[in-house]
Amino acid sequence: MKRRIVFGFLALIILLLCSTVAVAEQKTNPARKEAERRMIWAKQLRSASQTLISNDISCTVNKNLATPKPGDTITFTFTVSGSSGNNLSYYIQIGEEQYGLMYSNDCYKETSLAYKFFSAGDYSCNVWFYENGEYIGFNYVDFSIADDDEHLTFEEKAQQIVSSCRGSTDWSTALNLYNWLMDHVYYMEEPLTHYGIDVLFLGYGVCDSYSKAYMLLCNTAGITAERITSPSHAWNTIKLGGKWYQVDCTWDDPEEGTSSYSYFCLNSAIMQQIDAHELEDAGHALSCTSLDMNYYIKTKKWQKWGDWDWDYDEWHSTVKRYTDNAIQTFDSGYAVHEFVIDDIYYLADSGEAEWVCIDTIIANGILEYALPGYSWKMADGDEIKVESALKNNTFQLVLKGWKLNETGTLKLPQKLKAIQDQGFAGIKANTVVLPKTCTSIGAKAFLNSSVRTIHIPASTVEIDDTAFSGCGRIIIVTLDNSSAAEYAREHGMMVAQP
Repeated sequence: MKRRIVFGFLALIILLLCSTVAVAEQKTNPARKEAERRMIWAKQLRSASQTLISNDISCTVNKNLATPKPGDTITFTFTVSGSSGNNLSYYIQIGEEQYGLMYSNDCYKETSLAYKFFSAGDYSCNVWFYENGEYIGFNYVDFSIADDDEHLTFEEKAQQIVSSCRGSTDWSTALNLYNWLMDHVYYMEEPLTHYGIDVLFLGYGVCDSYSKAYMLLCNTAGITAERITSPSHAWNTIKLGGKWYQVDCTWDDPEEGTSSYSYFCLNSAIMQQIDAHELEDAGHALSCTSLDMNYYIKTKKWQKWGDWDWDYDEWHSTVKRYTDNAIQTFDSGYAVHEFVIDDIYYLADSGEAEWVCIDTIIANGILEYALPGYSWKMADGDEIKVESALKNNTFQLVLKGWKLNETGTLKLPQKLKAIQDQGFAGIKANTVVLPKTCTSIGAKAFLNSSVRTIHIPASTVEIDDTAFSGCGRIIIVTLDNSSAAEYAREHGMMVAQP
């Protein structure tokens, strides 16, 4: 019997996924494109020693500590001379030579800024000066913070985290590091926009912080990781088992509770359908074609997304009752289905549903990847095989299987016209009864099955030579002058009269 049903997500999973989206949609940083443009601009200005646009105006940046140490808070002061000094504002960036941008503020009004530095490194503070919204100058201050025995460097902090998260495989290590960020970092854009690797110490930041931190942690663990960006977002690619996957720690970090793992090891076909994930700096993003290491695939937890535990005996009885009464629709208790009888061996029912939720893209993509070829056996001997179809964010699941009665007999329904190729390959039935409407049996239809007796009507005039391959001795019950009887004699099979 073929059963076409909509794959029923559990309400809890839908709520979990939708709540993840509600948080995720807020976790974009439209200012990040401008922040990166400023970094390039700063390098150009510095290399050209172009700190002023007018000889009459002087813009300076100073810091209060001559030899700062890890853990110190440095106060930067900004002064302007030669101008009216009215309505001054500053675009400020603080960065580290190796790890790039750490802090950015695009409209700072105060004349000083205090910033805590957790680790040794080579730093710079770049400042653009504005008066009444007009650019009047640029200046910067460079400085180094030496390592000491008391504070961890960024690399030492990463190694400490990796040591606590090391799993038995690269996959489990990557997942543990993902979880560490979920547990120790939260998303915060105001009042200070932190872009940097110091999120490992601070405990908060934006998407740039998450992506830089996850890249450092994975690379420290020996797992190849990169950072990829869109104009308003940043996330990662990682390489596991020789294949690339996309990971978004920011969008998976819940405001409360635990991560749903919706964005752990996705392929580009899924990720690039999601808002804010259009590629700008793509890296290996387009090489992400697999879902083998996806959290739900790897753990097989995708199987928990549907009502797999319904009572198939009750389901089958419902189908049979409505079939016998020639009723075209029925309600199985899970969804309303439309019932049809195909021109091949199985029965079918169908239905569809849509969820307007961004994670439907993720869930459907995972299911579309996982389901083809999936099968399982029921306790009563039924075997269910799965096909799937995904169109316009509407997911349909096709279950193919069969139902045996208590004696191991499979009696196929009236109006059935043909048994398709390998339609009952491997079936455990002892006896199969075909209806008078059946006209053909396809190639390897009963391949390697347990069938010992098959009732074939005179209406069945086409039987493939390989229909019963691997079945052993079979008795064909049919009329003596039928095509089935002739087939049996040609293939050395026993014939019995009905």
